[in-house]
Amino acid sequence: MSRVEPPGFEKAVDTTLAGVLRRYRAREDVAERIVRETLRGNPMLVSALEAETDFARVERTRAFKDFQKTVRKKVYYTLRRYRDGDEERGVLELETLRDDEGVAAVTWMRALADTHVSTRERRGHLDAFHSVVADALGDPRSILDVGSGVMPLVFEFARFPSLEAYWACDRDPVAVRILDAAARFLGEGRLHALSFEIEQGWTTVLEAAGVERFDVALLFQLVPVVKRRDPACIEILTQTPARRLVVTGARQSMTKRRDVSARERRTLLDFAAAGGFTVQSEFETPAEIGFVLERGSTR
Repeated sequence: MSRVEPPGFEKAVDTTLAGVLRRYRAREDVAERIVRETLRGNPMLVSALEAETDFARVERTRAFKDFQKTVRKKVYYTLRRYRDGDEERGVLELETLRDDEGVAAVTWMRALADTHVSTRERRGHLDAFHSVVADALGDPRSILDVGSGVMPLVFEFARFPSLEAYWACDRDPVAVRILDAAARFLGEGRLHALSFEIEQGWTTVLEAAGVERFDVALLFQLVPVVKRRDPACIEILTQTPARRLVVTGARQSMTKRRDVSARERRTLLDFAAAGGFTVQSEFETPAEIGFVLERGSTR
């Protein structure tokens, strides 16, 4: 039986949730859960809501404003995480499926793709995204996906009949574990997952893949993040061992509803210049902007 809350409680939830969704790029169900849990953890405010018939009076109090501030902080820091934290069951299910349970695997892979922010935000326009990516990649035999997250779960392997190997590298052990489990059902043996820190350089990746360099490297929404968090690693990224790089940046802030495409575009062009790349083309999708970069013959 669902819990029935008093009218004042529900009014407080609705008002606070509406403000959060105007401000942040949050999933409504996640934000609502945070609002309700935070309010239930404040028994004095709940009592005030129950005792007062005029909600506007409670809304003007310092206690209510502090509650809303706490909610906003919780939502913000939830958005700063790349994963929802809800993937454990899906990973276990995927790992324990038999090889002949491909239909069930597809269901779990779709669910797991939605636990990661980078794949979830592309969910509403995957066709457009795949078309742009297919044009940018050409007809590669090998792909290196740096900071992959769980992107391979939605990658259309069927579009690339010449592709022999897709190496997905990420520092997140859960993402690597998900891709390891998915590789039995995805890409017909072409998908490989590798734990990777940019600071390590490229030797381990090249040795694992058994190549001197890849045809294409994907750096989806990676360069701007690395520049902000660890700018010393940008030089390592300019040495990404691939003839062609497909780099993207976000059109909106990861947290707030703010256009950051101009800033991201400058960062990507600065990266291209620092690495001595030639910009072959520029593209946009509903969620991101990007460039196809070619490496000079002397590098």
